[in-house]
Amino acid sequence: MRLTQKFRLSVAVAASGLLTLSGFWLHSERTSLLAEKQEQAKNLVAVPCSIIAQQYRLEKEGRLSREEAQSRAIESLRNIRYDGNNYFWVNDMHPTMVMHPRMPQLEGQDLTNYRDADGKALFVEMVRTVTKNGRGFVSYQWPRPGREHDGAVAKLSYVEGFEPWGWVIGTGIYVDDVNAAWRANARTAAGLSLVCVAALLIFSTGISRSIFPRLCVVVSRMKDIARGEGDFSRIDLLATHADIKRDDEFTVLVAGFNEMLVQIKKRDDQLRRHSEQLEGQVTARTEQLQSVNSELAAAHAEIQLFLECIPSILIGLDRGGRVTRWNLTAAQTFGIAENEARGRTLDGCGIEWLHPDMDQQLSHWLQTDAILRCDDLAYSKEQNVRFVGFAVRPIFSKENWTHCDRRRRDRTEMPGRAAQASP
Repeated sequence: MRLTQKFRLSVAVAASGLLTLSGFWLHSERTSLLAEKQEQAKNLVAVPCSIIAQQYRLEKEGRLSREEAQSRAIESLRNIRYDGNNYFWVNDMHPTMVMHPRMPQLEGQDLTNYRDADGKALFVEMVRTVTKNGRGFVSYQWPRPGREHDGAVAKLSYVEGFEPWGWVIGTGIYVDDVNAAWRANARTAAGLSLVCVAALLIFSTGISRSIFPRLCVVVSRMKDIARGEGDFSRIDLLATHADIKRDDEFTVLVAGFNEMLVQIKKRDDQLRRHSEQLEGQVTARTEQLQSVNSELAAAHAEIQLFLECIPSILIGLDRGGRVTRWNLTAAQTFGIAENEARGRTLDGCGIEWLHPDMDQQLSHWLQTDAILRCDDLAYSKEQNVRFVGFAVRPIFSKENWTHCDRRRRDRTEMPGRAAQASP
């Protein structure tokens, strides 16, 4: 994955995380608003309960009769309003409606069979909650005050019992009010989230445009250098990007890269000069070696001509006793051409040696490091017995040279005649 893709993915993750956090906050905000309204209902019900308790004390003190005390309490509660049209009501444990400021026609009626829009016997449920716990919440459907034509809406009432008189005092929370407050907060949160996401996108786009184009220039320049294309000139991003500050991190990076280019150029120049020097030395040495090789070739040709022209027999043997050199005099003396003798042993090259131990003589020549002379080695040629003398000289190289000296002429013995020395 490219660096730009990773950067965009990071921005997308950050934006998604921000939106997810906003969603969690909105969910918890609705729960918090509902809990706040419930706590408010509990605190509000304490007000009528306090009024009723005050009238009950007057009754206990004998200053009022129960009927008078209850009548005064009911009149006081009938006129209390909060949050606009919200109110309190009172029913007994039968249940019978004692006081309802918005629906006075219900007062004195048996509410046992009174049901809401969902068919729930809500007042029976209220009595059951007070009987069991003394207080609590009951949910049901009820028309909103002043908007009865809109029908019943969800309502959550908090009821609390007053045991001495057998009353149940309650007030309700319209869930629509909680939802309306939550929607208002949701719109605010959504707006803020969108603003934050937009700011994040704008900020990240600015960062991306300030980094990646310049980074691409540097990377492209580095690739050119790696391929050996172009020269090692400096990268001057300040000349092509007017928005670049001279002290930002990217400029520092480019400055470091330019310094690296300078050092690379210096080393490249040094290597080039050294390479040119080496090439010059190699050229001079090659010319010198060519001259020496020419001289050696000429000398070798002269030596070969000399060896072919000397009047002595010259035979070269390797360490295995095989012929490696056979000059013209040897070919003329023994009547064997060089190509016939080369690669064979001296006693197997075609010479009819009459010496009985010629193979042992050859082994002795090859094993000695001293100069030897061997006179009167007999061989047969054209039915004549001839004699030849060898001077054996070892040469320590790839080959051993056996030099056949002809300072004395060969002696020949004809059949039927005694051998005589040549003059």
